[in-house]
Amino acid sequence: MDTELYRIESELSEKFWDTIDFIEYGFVLEDENKVVLDIRPGTGGCCVARHEHSLLKDNIITHNHLDGPPWVKPEDRDIWKSISFQDIATGANLEVREIRAVFPDHVIRLQRPENGWPEGIREHMSRMAWAMPCHNREDVQKELSAFGLQMEKVKIGEI
Repeated sequence: MDTELYRIESELSEKFWDTIDFIEYGFVLEDENKVVLDIRPGTGGCCVARHEHSLLKDNIITHNHLDGPPWVKPEDRDIWKSISFQDIATGANLEVREIRAVFPDHVIRLQRPENGWPEGIREHMSRMAWAMPCHNREDVQKELSAFGLQMEKVKIGEI
């Protein structure tokens, strides 16, 4: 694949995996070849300035993600590879078209339905982020299912 999305996700999948000093990096893309925002890194999450919020609407956000808390054994990490409750709440609030979390070997993505994010999903996922700050893919998918949504595992750079 020779797209900007593939290049970015390949780089994100190879770097920044130290669980002690984990830093999230993110990018907003209009399509698989046009970057509209390089999101400032931050510990515990990417930082998007309020005046940049409009750049996320109807676009794709991709970012690296930690594959579980530091105490999880390497052989048990796969279940922790997920989009977070907070990612979903933010994506719905800012009307993001697709949310992507990059891991060393694949991407987990969630696409906005054709008719928009379901009513109440932003508030629900925000509450879940507070109630269950340490959550895995099964936890998140269970909550998404109540809204008729499904995360999808794809190859790096795949649309």
